[in-house]
Amino acid sequence: MRTTLVGNPETGTFEEKKWMQIHVGMVLKVKQDEFFPADLILLGSSAPKGICYIETKNLDGETNLKHKQGVKELVEYLKTGADDTIERKMSERSETEGNIAGISSR
Repeated sequence: MRTTLVGNPETGTFEEKKWMQIHVGMVLKVKQDEFFPADLILLGSSAPKGICYIETKNLDGETNLKHKQGVKELVEYLKTGADDTIERKMSERSETEGNIAGISSR
C-alpha cells in the first residue's frame, strides 16, 4: 500500500500515512519523483518561485511535464527567513483559523 508524508499540526512534523487515510484539508509533503494520491493544491516548492513540474502520463498519457506554481503570497511567506521551515510555520499556525481563496479551514 502506498504512503505519503502528512503534516501533523500538533507537532509541526510530517508523518507517513497510507493514501486511504488522507482527507480533504491535510497538508502533504511530496518529494521529487514521488507519486501522490489525489488532486492537490500546490502551496510551495523548494524550487525558486515555488515552481514544480508534474508528470501526468498515468492519468492522461501525456508525457510532457506540466508547469505548476504555488500561490505567490504563500510561497513568499513560507520562504521568509533562512532558518524557517514549513514544519515550524505549520506548528505556529495550528491553533488559528485561515482560508485560502475563500475556502475556510473549518
